[in-house]
Amino acid sequence: MDGSFVKDIAIALGVAAITIHWMAKFRLPSVIGYLLAGFLVGPYIPIPLFANPERLQSLSEFGVVLVMFSIGMDFKIRKFFKVLPSSGLIAFVEVSAMYLVGHSLGSAFGASSLEAIFWGGALAVSSSTMIVSKLFEAEPPSTKTKDQVMGILVLQDILAILVLTVLGTLAVSKELDIDKIAPNISQLILTLVVFIVGGLFFIPKYIKKVSLIKNPELLIIVSTGLCFVMAASMQSFGYSVALGAFLAGVLIAESGEAKYIVEISRPMKDVFVAIFFVSVGMGVDPVLAFEYLPQASLLAFCVIAAQFTFVVLGSILSGAGLNKSLYSGLALGQIGEFSFIISGVAVAAGIAGKEFQVIIVTAAIITSFTSPILWKKSKVIVAKISKNTPSSVRVAIGFIEAWYEKIASYRTSNSKLLGIPKKIIIGLVVDFILLLFLPPLLTKYLPDILGKLGLSSSGEVNHFLSLGIICLVMLPIVYGFFKMASSVVINISSPVFSEAVTTEENKTLKLFRLSIWAGICLLAMLPAIIVFRFFYSGYVVIAISSVFFLGLIYTLIKTAGGIAFEYETGSGKLLNVIKNRTQLLEEESNGLEVEMDSFPGMDESEIVIMNNSNFDGKTLSELDIRAKTGATIVSIVSSSNKIMFPVSSTKVFKGDRLRVFGNPEAIERIKSYLDS
Repeated sequence: MDGSFVKDIAIALGVAAITIHWMAKFRLPSVIGYLLAGFLVGPYIPIPLFANPERLQSLSEFGVVLVMFSIGMDFKIRKFFKVLPSSGLIAFVEVSAMYLVGHSLGSAFGASSLEAIFWGGALAVSSSTMIVSKLFEAEPPSTKTKDQVMGILVLQDILAILVLTVLGTLAVSKELDIDKIAPNISQLILTLVVFIVGGLFFIPKYIKKVSLIKNPELLIIVSTGLCFVMAASMQSFGYSVALGAFLAGVLIAESGEAKYIVEISRPMKDVFVAIFFVSVGMGVDPVLAFEYLPQASLLAFCVIAAQFTFVVLGSILSGAGLNKSLYSGLALGQIGEFSFIISGVAVAAGIAGKEFQVIIVTAAIITSFTSPILWKKSKVIVAKISKNTPSSVRVAIGFIEAWYEKIASYRTSNSKLLGIPKKIIIGLVVDFILLLFLPPLLTKYLPDILGKLGLSSSGEVNHFLSLGIICLVMLPIVYGFFKMASSVVINISSPVFSEAVTTEENKTLKLFRLSIWAGICLLAMLPAIIVFRFFYSGYVVIAISSVFFLGLIYTLIKTAGGIAFEYETGSGKLLNVIKNRTQLLEEESNGLEVEMDSFPGMDESEIVIMNNSNFDGKTLSELDIRAKTGATIVSIVSSSNKIMFPVSSTKVFKGDRLRVFGNPEAIERIKSYLDS
C-alpha cells in the first residue's frame, strides 16, 4: 500500500478546503463540498490527486464516533421528556412513515427483503446538520417553529440511533429469522439498561469533579477517552460504535458540562467529520451516479413529498396549527449524515451493492439543493396553502390547536398526566405490544403445533383452523385495547370541555375526540404495518390500514364541515353582537354568551380593536399574529365588511374589530400587540 496517512489526510483536507470555500461563496451546504472533494480525490476521477480509500475509511470512523458523541451531548433526559408531549407524535409518525416509504422504494428497485430494511432506515431521518447550520442560519424561523423542529430532531436522533443499532445487528447476523432477531433485541435492551443505569451513577459525578479542576485539556481528554471507551465496549458486544459514542454523550450531558465540552471538542470533531464525508464521496462512482440518476431523483422527490406530508399530518394532530405545521414540513425535507452511515453499514456488510450508497448520496445532494430553495420560499408556499385550505379543514385545525393549548396549560398546573390512571397506560402499552407481535408469532408457530397435535389433516384445513384460533385469541386483546384507548381519549378531552358538556352528540367534542383517535391510530398503525409486512402481504396490510385511517380522517373533516356550516349560517347574529359590543363598549351580551356556549372548548374569546397604525393594510401573514401572540382570529368586522375565518392573505385596517380566541395570556399579548 503506497503512501501514508499523512499524505491521504493532506490530499483530502487540502481539496476539501478549496471545495467548501466555493460552497460558502454560493451559500451551499459544506457537506456538498466534502462530497465533491471525495469525488475528486477518489479512484474514479483520472486526475493526479489520489487518496487511499481504505485508509480514509478507517479514519472516517472517528468522524462517525465524534458526530454521535456530539449528538449525545446535545441530548438530555429531561429535555427528552420535555419535548416528548409536543413533538413525540410528529417524530414517531415521520420516522415510521419514512421507513415504510424507503422500504417500499427499495423493494420496487429490486432490493432483497434484508436490503429493503436498510433502504427504509436510510430514508427515516432528516439531516440535523443541514437544518441547524444552513436553513435556520439563512432564514431564521419563528421561535415556536424552531422549538418544534428542534424537538422533532431530538426525538429523531433517538429513533435513528435505535434504527442504526438494530440494522447493525442485522448486518452481523444477515438473517431475518424472528427466532434469532428476538434474542438479539432482548440482549440489546439489557445491555442498554446496564450501561445507562450503571453510567448514571458514575460518569456525571466524575465529569463534574474533573470540571472543577478548570483544566480544558484534562476535560477534553477525559470526555473523549470515555467516548471511545464506550464505543469500543459496544463494539465488543457486537453493536455499532455509534451507539456507544451516543451513550457516552448522553451520560456526560447529565453532568451539566456538555455545552462547554461540545465547544472545546468542536474543532477536532469538524476535522474528522470532514474526513467522513470525503470518504463517502470517494466511494461514489460518477458513472454509476449518472446511471442511477433517475432512481436518485425519484428517491429525492419521495423524501421531500413524504416528509412534508407526514410531518404536517403529525403536527396538526399534535395541535401545532396549520402554519407551524407547514413550516416544519418544509424544514425537514432532506436526508443526510444518518443516511450515509446506514448505507455504509449495508455496503460494508455485503448486504447491498455500491449502487445503494450511490443512489442515497446522490439523492442527499439533490435534497441539499432543494431544501434551501423551499425554505427560502416557505412564506409564499405557506400563504398559498393556507389560502386554498377549505374552511372545514381550517376550522378543525384551529379548534385542535386551541384545545391542545388548553391541555398544555392544564398539564403545566397538574403533576398527573391529564388524570389518566397508570394502570390504563400500562394496559394500553401491553395490549399494543401483544397486538403487534402475537399475530405474527401465532401465524408462524400455530400450524406446526396443530399438526403435531393431530388436530388438522391437510394444509388448507390447518390454515383455516389457525386463522380461527388467532381471531379468537386476538378478539379480547383488541377489545381491551380500544376500551383503554377510549378512556385515554375521554381523559385527554376532559380538561378542555366543561362539566356540562358530556354528550357524544356535541359536534365539537366529537371533533376533538376524533382528532385524538386519529393520532392514536397513526401511532398504532405505522409500527403494525412495519411488523406485519414481514409476515403477510405488505400491500394488503398497507391497503387495509390506509382505508381505515382515511375513513377516520374523512369523518373528522366531515364533522369539522358541520361545525363550519353552523358557524357560517349563524355568523350574522354573531357578527351583529360583536359589532354592537365594540361600538357601545357594553358588557358581554347574553346573545353572545349563548352563541359561544354552543362551541365548548373555545370559551376564552374577546373582541380586540386594531389601533396600531403601523399595521394598517397589512395581511395576517405579514403580522404573523398566531406565532407572536398565540391567539387565533376567527372574525374581522370593519365599517364595510364582515369576514368569518380570515385567511393569511386577509388584510386588517386601523379600527377593525377582531374576534380572537386563546388563553388569557395570549389575549393579553394580542391586545398589546395591536394597540402598541
